[in-house]
Amino acid sequence: IKIGLMGVIFKMTKPRTNELELLKLAAEKYDYNPDTGVFTYRTGRKSDIGKIAGNWWHKNFNNHSLFYNILNLVVKGKRFQIKAHRLAWFIVYGEMPDFIDHIKHATSKEYLLNRISNLRAATTRENASNLHKKTSSKYTGVSWHVQKGKWQAKIKMGKKEKYLGLFKDEKEAAKVYQDAVMQL
Repeated sequence: IKIGLMGVIFKMTKPRTNELELLKLAAEKYDYNPDTGVFTYRTGRKSDIGKIAGNWWHKNFNNHSLFYNILNLVVKGKRFQIKAHRLAWFIVYGEMPDFIDHIKHATSKEYLLNRISNLRAATTRENASNLHKKTSSKYTGVSWHVQKGKWQAKIKMGKKEKYLGLFKDEKEAAKVYQDAVMQL
């Protein structure tokens, strides 16, 4: 199984060619409104035609909560999942860059974020530019623990990392780290 970074999940050997084939098939199944970012069923069961298509997929990346609208496609009995923003780009421009970036990222289930005006072709660096990691501290060995809502201190000794604890105060975590450094 191959998984494209921001693309299609597929079971094929040549991802670029096969991704384009899947996108062509998906473009026949779904209608896309570039102003709203909404996909609807063009084909399928009569009861589904015209209804909003897709499921929401949640991903945590660098402690950011991201949502992607996923469209399903069945080809010869195999199920594939296509990220809606990639299909949107393909429908509008007829081509597929390596990365498509959301200018504003989805932090909730918002169809508007798949509007063509919110998508851009991007390099790897551009794609990650609006996902800055907000957990680092100004102190070495200290970072913000999102789930616990506290500062944590860790020290690396060779290839091993030693957990030093959670702290309410960033400076307190830094002091514990400095004490651990002095004991090395």
